[in-house]
Amino acid sequence: MANIQGTVAPFASLLPMLTGDDAQGQHADTLDRLRQQLDHRASTGERASPALEAVISDFTRYHSAMAVLATIAAILAIGVGVWCRVKGRTASTVGQFRRAMTALAMFFGLAAVGLIVVAVANTSTVAHPIPALQAVFEGGW
Repeated sequence: MANIQGTVAPFASLLPMLTGDDAQGQHADTLDRLRQQLDHRASTGERASPALEAVISDFTRYHSAMAVLATIAAILAIGVGVWCRVKGRTASTVGQFRRAMTALAMFFGLAAVGLIVVAVANTSTVAHPIPALQAVFEGGW
């Protein structure tokens, strides 16, 4: 999922490199200007520089991709979980097979719950990208 997300929004995939270990070094001035522009945009709602608008757009696309991918993966996990549960109930074989299928159904159910949380979190970020992007530039990636 991360590879697809990075392909859809390559610039946002690189943001951790900008805010990483060298954040106080050669990129400090750039990060300060980005933070100031983001703060101004957040407080006034005015459009920022074209460069920052491109960053915001790519950041939103990055999280949109993950929201869609996590939703698809959750649907697939639910489907596989249901299939495992049905297969386990209808199997006329050993009880060990039934228990294994039940365990797999539970695993896929829990995986689906986790994926739904990821989808909701990314959808929230898409709806309100500025606070999330501010957190990224503050080192909260």
